Amino acid sequence: MNLGDKRLDKRLKKIVNVMTKRGGTSLPDIFGNWAGTKGAYRFFQIQKYFLIRYFLLIANPQRNEFKNKKQHWY
Repeated sequence: MNLGDKRLDKRLKKIVNVMTKRGGTSLPDIFGNWAGTKGAYRFFQIQKYFLIRYFLLIANPQRNEFKNKKQHWY
């Protein structure tokens, strides 16, 4: 995936890789350290990547806390 910034491309690959291996829990549990968790939260706060955030967090049926699609996560 090419997001137009090598740092964001690297961050997205890392997020997808870690969430695929350890999905179904909270972000701090998935990443296991503050640096990884903070990086994921910062990535998800970028508004132009809303659809990526939606598919990784809300549309993922393993993430119980986001099953209610009326709930907003900003």
